[in-house]
Amino acid sequence: MSRARTTSRGHGFTLIEILCVLVIIGIASGIIIPQMSSRNDLKAAAAARVMMADLVYAQNRAITLQQTTLVTFDINARKYGVYKSDLAALTHPVNKTSYVQQFGLGGTTGLTECTLVSANITGLSNAVRSTLAFDDLGAPLAYNTADGTSENIRSGAVVVQCGAHQLQLTIEPYTGQITVAPVP
Repeated sequence: MSRARTTSRGHGFTLIEILCVLVIIGIASGIIIPQMSSRNDLKAAAAARVMMADLVYAQNRAITLQQTTLVTFDINARKYGVYKSDLAALTHPVNKTSYVQQFGLGGTTGLTECTLVSANITGLSNAVRSTLAFDDLGAPLAYNTADGTSENIRSGAVVVQCGAHQLQLTIEPYTGQITVAPVP
């Protein structure tokens, strides 16, 4: 008994189908890839989170050790640092270096593509300072580095920017609660 031998040919893709898939992938990559590389909103949010964590650390340190802790902002040098009440720099608890965070090229990880735009810590006397202090109860104070005096804050705001996207960190009087929102 002889069997007929049959061969089946597999079905492949036609040239038209392959070209259609390549065109779709090209269009999708042309739309998605440029947006991925310019996510300035996410970079600004990351910088705001780093700064918020540092402010919370300073507040918690002041409460835990019952010692005033300072956060000094230097807009011109594009940096801020966490200091003891005698202006001696603290050691960063993670990387064990001086607790100074630098924005821009050569700066701290997470801050390299962002800028510190402004830091306005306004006391009850309406004097605007660039140093925020937390007392032994964690209350935020406007600190005068020239004479070492401080007063409760009326308002506190720090603005970070990445590209055209700006975020403002607001420090609430008395509680020190920090909120982050886009700059209006």
